[in-house]
Amino acid sequence: MEQLAEAVGARAAAGSIISRRRLRAVLGALPLLLALVLFETLSFRSGGYMLVSDAAAPIVIAFLVVLAVWTASRPRLGSGRLVAVGLTALAAFAVWSGVSTLWSLGPDLSWISFNYAALYALAAVSCALARPGVWGLRLAGVGFVAAMLPVAIYAFLGKALPDVVTHAQSVARLEQPVGYWNVLAILLVMATPVALAVAGRPSLTPALRAAATTALGLFLVTFFFTFSRGGIGAMCVALIAYFAITRTRLSGLVSLIIAALPVALVLYHLRGLGTLFAATTNDALRTSQGHTFGLWIIAALAVSFVVQLVVCLAVARWQPRPRLVRITGWAVLAAVIVVLVGGPLVYMSQRGGIGPWISSHYHAVVSGSSTGGDTVSRLGNVSFDGRVQIWEEAMRGVPQHLLTGTGAGTFTFTNYRYRAVPWIVKHAHSQWVNVLSEMGVVGLALFAVAIFGLFAAAVRSLWRHRRHAERPLLAACFAAALAFALHMSVDWDWDMAAATIAFLLLLMVVAVFSPAEIAAETADSVAASPAALGTTENGADLTLAGDADVAPGAVDPPAAKASRRRLPLLATILACGLPLLVAASWMLPYLSDGAAAQATSQADQSPAAAAASARRAHSLDPLAVSPLITLSQIQQGDGRPEEALATLTTAERLQPDNYFVHYNLGLLLSDALHRSTAAATQFKLALALNPLDTVSQDALKQLTGR
Repeated sequence: MEQLAEAVGARAAAGSIISRRRLRAVLGALPLLLALVLFETLSFRSGGYMLVSDAAAPIVIAFLVVLAVWTASRPRLGSGRLVAVGLTALAAFAVWSGVSTLWSLGPDLSWISFNYAALYALAAVSCALARPGVWGLRLAGVGFVAAMLPVAIYAFLGKALPDVVTHAQSVARLEQPVGYWNVLAILLVMATPVALAVAGRPSLTPALRAAATTALGLFLVTFFFTFSRGGIGAMCVALIAYFAITRTRLSGLVSLIIAALPVALVLYHLRGLGTLFAATTNDALRTSQGHTFGLWIIAALAVSFVVQLVVCLAVARWQPRPRLVRITGWAVLAAVIVVLVGGPLVYMSQRGGIGPWISSHYHAVVSGSSTGGDTVSRLGNVSFDGRVQIWEEAMRGVPQHLLTGTGAGTFTFTNYRYRAVPWIVKHAHSQWVNVLSEMGVVGLALFAVAIFGLFAAAVRSLWRHRRHAERPLLAACFAAALAFALHMSVDWDWDMAAATIAFLLLLMVVAVFSPAEIAAETADSVAASPAALGTTENGADLTLAGDADVAPGAVDPPAAKASRRRLPLLATILACGLPLLVAASWMLPYLSDGAAAQATSQADQSPAAAAASARRAHSLDPLAVSPLITLSQIQQGDGRPEEALATLTTAERLQPDNYFVHYNLGLLLSDALHRSTAAATQFKLALALNPLDTVSQDALKQLTGR
């Protein structure tokens, strides 16, 4: 009895210590959970788009405050030199964004860009400090798939229930909830390999694998209706990368076929429902066809669930030989490459030959012609939709600001000056070109070191843990991050905080993956209490739940030592204060926007209160000219044109390259002060900065008569 009591006591002590270790692991991975929550909430707030930062600000501020509290726990150090180089460059890139306000053409825009860059840097650093192990990797991967489900469902309902969820009525392409179809597409692309890894995971129950396959089918059908050609290219890259790295190729291919085939057959069957593939004004027809589509897709997803469930149960009974699995896996990889690479070649050869097809579409790309519109027909054409011309505009402005750029977030000023078409864009539609234009060679170098440094760390981590049981999930997260990095080269994904946070989360959990965390803590427990944790009654070592998935040799002793190093106290205080400082930096423009909106609403009822609100908006954001323009309009409407002139003169000194300031000065001088010559000068200055601005052109013609 005494021996039994001692054994029970030893087990209880062991369980208590292991529970504490688990709690520490959960708290340590808190930044990963926070990043997932931030991604989910920003996805439903215009994707956290940089130019509507007021929608994202409250959520981001809350995230930063919680992050500061977590940092106060003095997190651990040690993630490798490549990670340190990448994170240092990313932090320096954020600092350079903030410094660019000193010479920026639009310093208020640079301030907002700094806020976003600082948010990204802190999110990435916090993921590194979390030192994700097996549990953290699973949290990030499976959590991302779970977080993408509401996004995909909401987007899908725009097609299936257009009478209830009305976001897809004006155009055929799906873009909500993030607000941009190409960003929705890349998010679905990123979710695809991760869902594949979950669906092909042998250790999961058949029901969970079937559920993951069903989610994958939903992602694919929603992705199709974004009609994103760049997304298709990114999807091919993601799938090739995943199947090249993972060890579960056969189960991955089977899961992909089970998920994709039923929805593909449904789409083919319903190809005659025109409102699904093109815009329409017939609401009744759209609703009827949407309901039909929704029922068919639900049936297809149900088929995917049942088939995957049956396959998993069958495989559980029939255990194939490892050698057969490996050979089949390599055959699967070859088949995927042949289909994704050879398929387009066959397509081109059937349409006049590969050479002529490439030549004709190359000229279409260079000429900037847009083909296909916003219907499904655009998928059969290759066009950059004017991106080449936008890149040329950016490069025309680079020589004037080669080292420093025009200031973070100010590409719109370059577009105003050099555009050859009426439409206005806020981003160069390539993050690399955009950074070069806005932040010069210095900014581009920092950005390149950050991205390539983190990817190099991720590749190194994949190689170090190539025999680890979590290799499929590591491969999936890496493939998702790679797809984003390629897609942001031809679009403005970086400005959408939801997408960039997801990218950094998935990339960082691969780059800093540390399976030694759990093993090291268990070893510490054994050393600290050999009587309690040494052995069970039959002599078997006690392990934490989940350690069974860690392959032999996965523990890296140097990493275990690094994981026990902690930040010095001064560094901890600094690390805790930085998120709070960035939160304050987010807070000021947010409050300024609120005061500016209040000034506009008060203008008709109480000019004095409106003027006070406008001044408060300017005091909160002294780099912005919009509160000054609002204040000048209030002053002019209140019969004080000289005060309005002084206000606009202040705005002109603040942003002399802002055409809209000169336009408003011209209006004030011509309409209220009747100074025609000075007004004409201001209109000409506005047109020099924005030659295609028809409003300034009309105002100048009306003033001069020519």
